Amino acid sequence: MGNGQQGRSHKHSLSTPRCPDSNLPNAISRKELSGKPFNEIFKIFCREANIVVKGKVELDYPKENKA
Repeated sequence: MGNGQQGRSHKHSLSTPRCPDSNLPNAISRKELSGKPFNEIFKIFCREANIVVKGKVELDYPKENKA
């Protein structure tokens, strides 16, 4: 028995340093997350939002612009 069209696909485009102001306007300070590694924060967010991730999460850091 299949799960149909479950799941979410959502991506914010952050092209400039000012993009979060318009794309992510409802930021909430989470001081308890400060200093934690990305993987731990990701797991916390997924658990709080009832999101199940199947697969591997990889970070793709942009290369530094050395102009």
